[in-house]
Amino acid sequence: MSTNLPPVQAQNPNSTIPPINLERIEDPKNPFFKTSLKAYMNDLLKQYLQSIQKLFKLINGTIEGKTNSLPNIPEALNDLLEVNEKLNSALPYLINHRRIQAHLDAIDHELVKEERAVFKMIEQLQVAKANLYQLISKAEGKQSEIEKDRVVDIPTVLSYAQRISATTSAPPNFDNQSRNIPAEPPYPGEVVMRSGLLAHPDLIQPLRSKLDRDGEAVDMLNLDQSEVKVDDDEQFIHKDDADRVYSHFGTDHSAPRDSEKVKALFDEFDFSGSDE
Repeated sequence: MSTNLPPVQAQNPNSTIPPINLERIEDPKNPFFKTSLKAYMNDLLKQYLQSIQKLFKLINGTIEGKTNSLPNIPEALNDLLEVNEKLNSALPYLINHRRIQAHLDAIDHELVKEERAVFKMIEQLQVAKANLYQLISKAEGKQSEIEKDRVVDIPTVLSYAQRISATTSAPPNFDNQSRNIPAEPPYPGEVVMRSGLLAHPDLIQPLRSKLDRDGEAVDMLNLDQSEVKVDDDEQFIHKDDADRVYSHFGTDHSAPRDSEKVKALFDEFDFSGSDE
């Protein structure tokens, strides 16, 4: 195991014990190279305890007058001194280990703080992601609506232009650069609009649509002229097998059919609003 940590000094600055770092722990000359420091220190403490117990036992035997205990006292003292020397030699390793462990604990504390910050950032990113998905979904919906509304076929545009041309087209030989206002403006005036059918809803029957054989709604505004026929009695235009829609005009800007009957219908209607 390699590390960039500087060597840790012993607690006593005047001590002759050399500093130890993590590389020293992997040294084969290390007394606990093949085992852990905890196991090595536990083994030394057990030997130290056994040596002290043996020495006290021999001393007690000598006090009690046992002659065979006295010769073994020097040997027990040597064993105790040997274990004590091993403990002294392992002390700097223990000090260095404690300092390294404290350093690792500090690193672990920093990692926990960074992990919490990362989790908080992840939560914020998830909220931002959800908001972005919502915005993208709304934008896609609007885009699809725009694309859908943008598709208009040419016949529909021409048919609509023909229907509104009477009130949107300029009169013949009208000069756009001229400031002279024509006697009859190219749009319906208030009097014309008040005398129109839209001002009299009682004359307009409800607009209804009916599904044709293909299951699509019949659009009465896009009927072909050949498919439209006029009812002589009620002045309706309609498509075969479709509900009738009240109108006094054809599908294009040409003169309406049976114009005499249409004029007679308007002549019979009193636009003054009187009951007579």
